[in-house]
Amino acid sequence: MFIPPELIREIAESIRISDRESLRRKTWEQWHEESLTLIALSSVSRIWRDESLPVLWSEIFVYSSEYAELDRLEAQVAKLLSVLTTSQSETPYAVHLKRLSVHLALKSASGWPSQILTHHLEELISISSRLRYLRVWFNADWITLSPRLSSLIFPDLQILSLNLLPSNTRRPQLMGEFLTNHPGLEDVYLALGSEFQGHTLQQSNPLPNIRNFVGTLSEMRIFSSESRLTAVEVGISHRRGITHTSIQQRFVHELSLLDNPLPHVTTLCINTPNIPFNRVTLTALARSFPSLEILTGFQANIEYLEFLATDVESLSWCLPRLTTLTMHLETIGSEQANTPTVAPEDINAASVRLLKRLFPAISRARIVIRPKTRTDRI
Repeated sequence: MFIPPELIREIAESIRISDRESLRRKTWEQWHEESLTLIALSSVSRIWRDESLPVLWSEIFVYSSEYAELDRLEAQVAKLLSVLTTSQSETPYAVHLKRLSVHLALKSASGWPSQILTHHLEELISISSRLRYLRVWFNADWITLSPRLSSLIFPDLQILSLNLLPSNTRRPQLMGEFLTNHPGLEDVYLALGSEFQGHTLQQSNPLPNIRNFVGTLSEMRIFSSESRLTAVEVGISHRRGITHTSIQQRFVHELSLLDNPLPHVTTLCINTPNIPFNRVTLTALARSFPSLEILTGFQANIEYLEFLATDVESLSWCLPRLTTLTMHLETIGSEQANTPTVAPEDINAASVRLLKRLFPAISRARIVIRPKTRTDRI
């Protein structure tokens, strides 16, 4: 039975999941399973091979979690470079590469890699000139963001995800150069440490097409009030030994440093735990993000209930467009037997009765129970 090449390509593309949210969360195991399926398809016949291989090579995921595996990884990346640049077809496979993830989540520093691996990884990124998606996750000091990489330009790049140790960003200007060279970026996920000073780039408006951002409030200083940013997931830098009060103070302070207001942001997720929902945090938030429609992440606790019982009508100007509110209910006790700090039914009842007084447009409010972790208790 004859199957049109266009249909074969559609089948292959349906296997390689590439929507934005899936790419953000995709693991090496998921990518590997997709690749095995595509390899199997390519062995059916020549026409299946011709249509499947471009999809197979459209995405590459380099991953390691152990220093003991780095010698093997070095050999794998070297072979990968060879295949990408010297394929048997007329067109090198590197031409098809649109999505690249380099994820080194090393669990222990029991060894030291060679400079050859570092060079191979730089070379792999360098030859991927048609990338639309780039994810680089390094938690090892030995990998630096070299001037060579910061000067690269990927004309089609739309999604960037960078998670680097602070020591990898000793030269913050290199990150600034990279972002400035890619005005087509629409989704940016940053975890760069406190040394990256985004406000130094603000006047140049380096990301005019940005729509979605994940990072810290400090990193958000890269955006001016004219930014077209619409969806944000942010937190504040974690420090040991801070109290809930100091978290609130730092949250409010970091909001005040933004180029307020950012009027196009309609969706906000706060990913730092224990930030209270009260008059101070709400008014600070409204000054920065007055057009919010969806808000997630404030802490639901006794203080929240007490706040709702006050004259909240006077604050109804804060977020007049808010339709959806999701609160996090912290728990106490061991991680195996967490119990909520406040009865969920009390929170829900209060939300239903009182939130309309504060947010006239609200149509949905929910509570998510969030288990307390060791990190929260530090």
